[in-house]
Amino acid sequence: MIFVTIGTHEQQFNRLIKEVDRLKGEGFIQDEVFIQTGYSSYIPQYCEWEKIISYEKMNKLIEGSD
Repeated sequence: MIFVTIGTHEQQFNRLIKEVDRLKGEGFIQDEVFIQTGYSSYIPQYCEWEKIISYEKMNKLIEGSD
């Protein structure tokens, strides 16, 4: 699994999220992808995501990442 986190700062990081989502959607990324999107406005179409996650969930995602 690939875990993408952009933190909880109030600035958006839409370009990164869009690009990862595009790569997943077009099949360039075969692994599962989870994105913590923070305050970004882009909603991923091909990746699992949540805006804000708990510290515990973040640790579990890190442990499960490649």
